[in-house]
Amino acid sequence: WIGFNMNQKLSFQQSADVLKQCLKLRIQTEGKNSLNVAKTCEQLGACLLSLNHHEDSLKLYTTSLEIYKDLLGDNTPECARVMLDIGTIYSHLQNFELSLIQLNACLEFFEEERGKESEEVAAVLLRM
Repeated sequence: WIGFNMNQKLSFQQSADVLKQCLKLRIQTEGKNSLNVAKTCEQLGACLLSLNHHEDSLKLYTTSLEIYKDLLGDNTPECARVMLDIGTIYSHLQNFELSLIQLNACLEFFEEERGKESEEVAAVLLRM
């Protein structure tokens, strides 16, 4: 298992390095406020979260959320998905108050949009 975990971490690190370059190029070509930049921030945040780089991951997810809100509005599946991830990060950082704020907002969205019996609602409840 140790070798597997090391390979997995190396794989996440390699992915993070590629995504950092991709993010840099997207910002140069599209500007800081594009959906592609938001998606890349989200993907890079996920890689860094897998490497336990919680603070860096939180910054990227927050940037992604701000872009989504600016371009798509506050009440979208993209925002809810990112809020779920931000809530999870706050939980890892043991900031349970901020975690619950994010998770409750996400839960409200999915209950309204998908219904209380949806997989998305179950996923949020599992993280609470």
